[in-house]
Amino acid sequence: MKIKYLILALIIGCLTPAFADIGLEFQISQNFTDNLLLDSAELKDKYTSTTAVFHYYPLSQVELNLNGEYTYYSKLVDLGNVMGGAGVTVIPTSKDSRITVFLSANYAARKYREYFEVYNTVDIDIMSSLSYRLFRATQLRAGVSSNRTEFVNSEEGDKESISVFTGLNTTLFSSNSLDIETGWSFADYTFIDYESIFGYPQRIEEVEGNLTSYYLSPRFSRPLGRRAGFSLTYTYSNFLGNEDPVVYSYSSGLLSPWASVFEGNSFTASLKWFPLRKLIVEAGYGFWHKRFLQTLDLPDRVSKRKDDLSRYLLSLSWPMPSHGSWYVEPSIQLKITNNTSSQKLYDYSDVAVNVGFLIRMQ
Repeated sequence: MKIKYLILALIIGCLTPAFADIGLEFQISQNFTDNLLLDSAELKDKYTSTTAVFHYYPLSQVELNLNGEYTYYSKLVDLGNVMGGAGVTVIPTSKDSRITVFLSANYAARKYREYFEVYNTVDIDIMSSLSYRLFRATQLRAGVSSNRTEFVNSEEGDKESISVFTGLNTTLFSSNSLDIETGWSFADYTFIDYESIFGYPQRIEEVEGNLTSYYLSPRFSRPLGRRAGFSLTYTYSNFLGNEDPVVYSYSSGLLSPWASVFEGNSFTASLKWFPLRKLIVEAGYGFWHKRFLQTLDLPDRVSKRKDDLSRYLLSLSWPMPSHGSWYVEPSIQLKITNNTSSQKLYDYSDVAVNVGFLIRMQ
């Protein structure tokens, strides 16, 4: 039913008057990594990603979009994939209102080459939020989101979740911004029920289970003079309840449906600097302590995995707006990652370089 509503919204938008605004966006990037699979195998590869987005504004409060992406890998060719999607965003409230309502729905289908087709997915995301301007520099917000990930050729990674969140943003002493957000997630997953026979785990059946988690994330930011600013973010997340579910071992790989499902804490710091009028420099550091769900490594063991990941980031971009409606932005990014894990397979380091070129017409 969710897909039908999204398609209906897009059709209605396409039937609106021809004088509605449109926008086009095209981006191409060349990427290199010396650890594509993010494990101790250290597979080097380079890949090209091409993205195109068509924006359509039938009304000032409504945006419709169609988007597509193609990724080609130089060595691991079978990992190449294509994605097509559509979305709608609605902000029905006026700019002068103390209350802002935000609604969005997005659909995306990703298809891999034959060797990796088990990872073909369909994703549906729906989100609504409400914010209220309590004072001139203070806003309260709350919202709910729903996500469904369906693996077209496998049911082992399917999951559906509903999340609720609330937060506050305020400005202190004219230039210090403080944002605090907390949220809860309720997710339906397929887990593995097993028993140990002669010391070896044996799968009994697949069972439907529920995983509940929450997070708390404060963020502080402020300018540093007229040309720079920095931000600090801390996030704590935790599974609720005493259950420790088990999932299939392949789910912890590069294309993991569980890659973002972990508990722990993280800290990130970023600096943004405008040394020249048309040059943006961004630098950042992040640290994550992650505890993943248990995995059933067929045929003989259940594994627990904890990781400590640190990442350094440096990027340069050159925005080049024209006098008309065109906008061009080349960029280059360097990312260095180090990961230590209780599972030695995931002890790795990675140096990745991204060179991108963005063209936008509005």
